[in-house]
Amino acid sequence: MSNTATLPTERRAAGFAITPEALRLLVAMAVLALMWISLRPFGAGGVSEGGETDFAREGMLISQIGYSAMAAVVLATVMTLVDRRLIARFVSVGWLAMFAIVGLSAFTGEADGVWRSVAFSLIVTALAGAVTLLPATARDFETALKTVSLVLLALCYGGLVVDPVSSIHQAFDLEAQHAGLWRGVFFHKNIAGPVMIMIGFGGIFLMRRRHFAAGTLIAALAFLFAFNAGSKTALALAPLVVAIVLVPALFGLRLVAAIGAVVAIAGAHALTVGTVFVPAFDAVLRTFSETTTFTGRTAIWDFAGDYVLARPWTGFGFDGFWGTPLLLATEQPFDRAWDPRGIVHGHNGFFDIVLFFGLPGLFMLIWLTVFAPAIDYVRAGRQTGNGPLADFFFMVIVFAVLTAALESFFFRRADPIWLTMIMALAGLRLCARMPLRS
Repeated sequence: MSNTATLPTERRAAGFAITPEALRLLVAMAVLALMWISLRPFGAGGVSEGGETDFAREGMLISQIGYSAMAAVVLATVMTLVDRRLIARFVSVGWLAMFAIVGLSAFTGEADGVWRSVAFSLIVTALAGAVTLLPATARDFETALKTVSLVLLALCYGGLVVDPVSSIHQAFDLEAQHAGLWRGVFFHKNIAGPVMIMIGFGGIFLMRRRHFAAGTLIAALAFLFAFNAGSKTALALAPLVVAIVLVPALFGLRLVAAIGAVVAIAGAHALTVGTVFVPAFDAVLRTFSETTTFTGRTAIWDFAGDYVLARPWTGFGFDGFWGTPLLLATEQPFDRAWDPRGIVHGHNGFFDIVLFFGLPGLFMLIWLTVFAPAIDYVRAGRQTGNGPLADFFFMVIVFAVLTAALESFFFRRADPIWLTMIMALAGLRLCARMPLRS
């Protein structure tokens, strides 16, 4: 997908051959499969009491070796087969600054293995961003997206029959209240739901790119799986994102879509975590619901708010707050809805960022995930032939950032929601800077 603006498309020889273009396509599919299927599919069936944190942190040696090896393959492929001028366009000063902030947070973090965690998170983030550099043409990207999506859906639906204990939440799981909800190859239904919505957006994109049968099948199966995963937030946000982004885009109103997306994101975060700190936002929320606490999340945000003020510029370092001895030693009021000592994240992406990396990290990430993509989206719409692909990437980004109002996945190592969002951010950046050819 990345180099068609400067290099002519070569006619491929009849039959299968490992051409440079074919190799790039195979590597792209391998990375997508790693992002979505992981090295530990259906691993939730083996998680017992106390194992949830270990799984979520991707702490096993096989995961770190596997992702690192794939990163080495991708780096070699990009450096030898991709036009250097395109790599230069791909590199973002803002993301380099964000990586520096995350790297420096290892000095302030006190979590066990913080340096290893930082390195692993940055490696997998860069790996996901490189996905859109790998396909030689837009058609190759569509092939990779279609193939890996169908494989993932086949595994998830097949798992419901072959391995229902791992594919469906059970009554004897750590969270018995989720019994009966689908999770497929993923660890939790709150990961399965959002990822399936994103893949459903991919199906819509494929339909618009004349892969009508495959796109329809992918969209239908993905949205059905998300429904049975019972992820209420994802299901509510999906039609909203379609209305904000896709509908205006179909009429060529991408500037309207970009403005609407920024307003929606600001409103979502203001009316969730913002209600704890700004009385005016809380007053607006109470006009719609007088008693909502977002399933106890407001108690978490209120508790951690004082800690933000304690280290506003540096934060507590990468993974340096939730689950740490500092937090575990804190006495909790008996009437708090949730005990923060037992949770692994703050249920708001930007809130966790300011806790870990301070205000510099927060402001930089807001720019990189909200304002810069909106600008890139408007620019991409002016590039001939880039519209449908830019629409897909922007839908994924807007959906992810809206989801982050109630969930936290930014820089969470190999979280497939985060990695899919990174892929979309990188892809949209490319769409905004060059016309793509089939």
